[in-house]
Amino acid sequence: MSVTVKRSIQSFSYLLNITVKMQGTTIDRLAPGESVTFEVNDPGDTISLKSFFSSRDVQVADGDTIELVRNNKVMALRILSRFLLAAVILVTGFRLITSLTVMIPLAAVAIILSFYIDFFIPDYLVVKTKGEKNDRL
Repeated sequence: MSVTVKRSIQSFSYLLNITVKMQGTTIDRLAPGESVTFEVNDPGDTISLKSFFSSRDVQVADGDTIELVRNNKVMALRILSRFLLAAVILVTGFRLITSLTVMIPLAAVAIILSFYIDFFIPDYLVVKTKGEKNDRL
């Protein structure tokens, strides 16, 4: 009973490898464009896909193909958070809004949002295929 995990070449987190684990044992670390095929013991085994702070658990069965693709919604959120951060810097730099009671909370929200999106929301979607069935997790 074999399972294949593929990582697409799309641009997301080129610096981080995604670790594939089963029952606490590391099977492989996937760089962009790599794939790994391994055997599972039971039809309902669970594998973990981990990158830096984020993790996803996926139940696998014989013949499953799991593909990791870019999450475009997270990429859009990342771009919007950067624009918010840039706007706060520009507004502060040109002194368009001089009230600190407005700018400090806005800057704090922008920094926390950027940090949260970068480190805690996975940049990838898990697409599970078996035969003709296609599930997005």
